[in-house]
Amino acid sequence: MEKSAESYVIDDQQAGLFRVNRRAFTDPECLADERRRVFDKCWILMLVMSREVSHAGDYRSRNVAGRPMIPGARR
Repeated sequence: MEKSAESYVIDDQQAGLFRVNRRAFTDPECLADERRRVFDKCWILMLVMSREVSHAGDYRSRNVAGRPMIPGARR
């Protein structure tokens, strides 16, 4: 059963009421929906600090929202 964002948020501007249900921060189904709706549709910029790589041409792989930023690369 897929839940919509509306089931987690109450946004009643006339009453001056905005509430987010705590489940929005802990429910795995909500996280999966957020990953699909946000991270599957946008570019993700990834930077590393110079101290994280030793030599020119080195790279770091990161996972963002459960997806590898350099597919097939090892950490």
